[in-house]
Amino acid sequence: MSGRLGSAIDLLPDLPDKTPLAPDIWGVFLLIRKGKFMAESLPPVKLPRDTWVDLYASTGITVGVKLIVQNIGQSKANLTESLASPSSGVGFNVANPGEYSTNKTGNIGAWAYSYSGTKLQVEEA
Repeated sequence: MSGRLGSAIDLLPDLPDKTPLAPDIWGVFLLIRKGKFMAESLPPVKLPRDTWVDLYASTGITVGVKLIVQNIGQSKANLTESLASPSSGVGFNVANPGEYSTNKTGNIGAWAYSYSGTKLQVEEA
């Protein structure tokens, strides 16, 4: 298996939408078969060293949508909410390598910073 959900879906049979199966199982099967179960992951956001990066602009996700962010790089990242690129002295949360973080729906902006550079996987929560 290649690690993508699509590979497992290819193993499912092509059945007509009205095949008499248990409704609860059939409903889940149809959602998966039609690609409505899970969106494809976005490419990672690369944080260059010493630069604030707008996570919404980098991913194309609409500002205010709740995010889940995983640090998939080797260095820690600082995460903060801000309308524009933050200035020095702002508060932030630290995401160490491998850690996840979320924000709240309706936030004004999501920014990330790394002193030595790292990568973040950002998705709609």
